[in-house]
Amino acid sequence: MRVSFRAVLLFALAASGVSPAIAAVETYSFAGYIDRIFTSTNGSPISYIGSSNIEGKSFATGGAITGTFSYDSAAPVYSSSTNSSGDKFTFYPALISLSIKTGNLAYTIPSVSNLVTVGNFQSSLATGALFSGSTWTPLVYQSASVWVYNSNGKFTGSTNLPSSMSLTDFNYSTVSYAYIDSTTKVQTQIAANVTNLIQLKPVPEPKAYAILLAGMTVVGWTVRRRKK
Repeated sequence: MRVSFRAVLLFALAASGVSPAIAAVETYSFAGYIDRIFTSTNGSPISYIGSSNIEGKSFATGGAITGTFSYDSAAPVYSSSTNSSGDKFTFYPALISLSIKTGNLAYTIPSVSNLVTVGNFQSSLATGALFSGSTWTPLVYQSASVWVYNSNGKFTGSTNLPSSMSLTDFNYSTVSYAYIDSTTKVQTQIAANVTNLIQLKPVPEPKAYAILLAGMTVVGWTVRRRKK
């Protein structure tokens, strides 16, 4: 039975996990600074403060904040809605991970499919995306989000998940983190401005390189055999 070069090449690529298609998982790193910190107790009016601490980990306005998030740009639609102003929102179970760090305070959302919201925010001309997730225990609720937004509608022009983003696409971008102590009823929230957003290229695992090398060896052997 004759095996074509193309068939062997496709087999090698498939075995290595390398695909000619663009990867669905998009990963970004971000950096910025804390713009506001506010707190409230048991639903009381919000108080803006210059610094605070959570579980002994301190932070202050002006402090640096960094992190990463990743999502599946090929995720299916979970649901959609339209509000009374005619603004449309589409929800995707697409967020794979999100982590933030400021000072010695760090928080990571576990690798579960949290929702990503894409749509029109605040007006029918504005478009943006909200990447958000949360965790909770009987004692503590925590959440984090990255919100990117453009008031002139030039972000996506639709409610589809973006396959790529740049900070120049937006005129508003922020990171938020919230911590609620169920015992004391104290809520602390951080709002930070994003000043740097970089899309990270996927790095194949060493195992993928080994399998690809083995596959290409098969290709080379097949080519030499056909020449004889």
